[in-house]
Amino acid sequence: MNYRDSRVRAPVTKAIVELLDRQPPSIRAAVRKDAAEAIEHVESASRVDWIPLRTQLRILRAVHTELGQDGFDDFSAKHFACTVEQPLARSVFDTTVRLFGVGPGPIYKMFPQSWAMMSSGCGMVVCTETDPSGTSIRIVDLPVAEPDIELYVVGFRATFRGVLDAFKCDGSVEFLAFDRARRESRYRATWR
Repeated sequence: MNYRDSRVRAPVTKAIVELLDRQPPSIRAAVRKDAAEAIEHVESASRVDWIPLRTQLRILRAVHTELGQDGFDDFSAKHFACTVEQPLARSVFDTTVRLFGVGPGPIYKMFPQSWAMMSSGCGMVVCTETDPSGTSIRIVDLPVAEPDIELYVVGFRATFRGVLDAFKCDGSVEFLAFDRARRESRYRATWR
């Protein structure tokens, strides 16, 4: 698969634009100006469309430019909550909670299946060593030729932190490594 085939369901990227619209006016205006074409593409897409990953990354690059790394991390963590507000993701989230219980562990366990439903050619999420207070996470088959893939990789750390935030858990997510040659990134989430 060519990196140009990497894509996500529209609700994932629409959630980024919706979160952008909650930012201070100066940030919102700067990002909208910098990534105007990409944002227009997202806003005109239906909720069942696929959005090229490069379009999402173009918006995230503009967000990162305006907010810096710490602000980008916060934005990416909040993106998880915004994504869960989208109907497609909400149904997966609610089903997971109903079947497996409330807490980050079940959500992390279901992340591989839910990410597979919401993306294509964007890497696969693998959770291992899950226990009541933590899990190890890998993303394999990353589309490393994609421009701004590094933003994607560090954005996932914050997205995984967003799971903890959603459940108001005291914990953290550590970014362990990004191996471009192996097309893999690794993380460790822990909570109390």
